Amino acid sequence: MSDNADTYGRHVIKCGLSSILAKHARQPFIYAVERYVIFISRGLRDASLTFAIDGLCCLENNRELPDAYAQNQTFFKHLIRKSQPDDATKGLPEIDQVIGYASTNFRTMVANNAWVPLWKRLERLMKAEVRAKDVKTSTYKVMRAIRGAAMDVTDVDDAMVPLIKDIRRRLRVRLPPTHDKPLYDDHAYACMTLQQAMHFNFWMQKRFNALEQRMMHLFPVYQVKRKHVHLYRRILEHLLRVTFPTDSTVLDYQALLDA
Repeated sequence: MSDNADTYGRHVIKCGLSSILAKHARQPFIYAVERYVIFISRGLRDASLTFAIDGLCCLENNRELPDAYAQNQTFFKHLIRKSQPDDATKGLPEIDQVIGYASTNFRTMVANNAWVPLWKRLERLMKAEVRAKDVKTSTYKVMRAIRGAAMDVTDVDDAMVPLIKDIRRRLRVRLPPTHDKPLYDDHAYACMTLQQAMHFNFWMQKRFNALEQRMMHLFPVYQVKRKHVHLYRRILEHLLRVTFPTDSTVLDYQALLDA
């Protein structure tokens, strides 16, 4: 959501609620929604920072990372809730559902950050390696040798071969020796655990650092700005009743829902 109040208004209209409110009465309702937005925005920012710090410690000390590929949202819900004061959810009905939606988004971001940009990151690293070794080999041929079913090092400089072998070993850690297919775009998700994918990313990070190249964002960190919140119908209806307990149009609307 943007900072513009009209945006909040348009968002609420999609739920069929704002349209029954007079323009002068809309602001109190928007303020009630804003409390959820503030909680989730702060919670995601602080939880993602905590996860990034703890995750880096896990990688550095070879400890197990929470598996965002397979784990349910409970771990991430706990992170979001514990990142804020205990009384931060006071007066926020159905906050567990809102945190649940945000935690699913958080878990998806962690998982996607591990595997979606992996090949682009590796291609950038190989370009830097070729440049550092000053060899006459194209990055395309290096990547072909890495991802191919067989290691085709035709026209690849001998100086790059040990590195290609090492990378193939790291990426194929869960594949049987008889595997005869190339490594597809979703390989780090379909054929590796999150732990293995993140350790490969961490290995690339150290290579980038050694080559004095731009580093990667190993873990996603939410920016300090308002976040989209998913408010279910009954939450919005409750907010209407609390904000306008005696408003005739709200009462009529509730009567229609109860009919």
